[in-house]
Amino acid sequence: MNTGENTSIPTAAPLRDLNPELDARDFETLHHRAEAYAMRQHAQVGDFVEMLDGKLRRFTYDWGDDIQVTSGEGSFYITVLGADYSGAFDPSIAKNKLVDTARTRTGRFWIFHHDIHRAHHGIEVFLPCKVWTVHT
Repeated sequence: MNTGENTSIPTAAPLRDLNPELDARDFETLHHRAEAYAMRQHAQVGDFVEMLDGKLRRFTYDWGDDIQVTSGEGSFYITVLGADYSGAFDPSIAKNKLVDTARTRTGRFWIFHHDIHRAHHGIEVFLPCKVWTVHT
């Protein structure tokens, strides 16, 4: 898994570099979802945040004015509407305290193989996620 930071929004080439094992059908699904994910200008589920204590977290649930984070691993499912999270939740952060760092970091997600929804049919994918910081 590539967890290094970069500054690119996903185009087909960098996205393919992050997901070389995907067949054409799965890559097309991911590319469509990654484009929709990258177009959003606000903090969203799956993005990263640098906390005041210097630790890196990921956003897990959007409450409107606040967005919740996690300190542990969980599962992020990516759709064209955004990401959904399953796992442990930590406290929320007020969105008006978040600042976009203009950096991205590779995040791990999953999709259904060939978009066929059934048990044990998920595959791991990676895409660039925005990195935010908390302004005091």
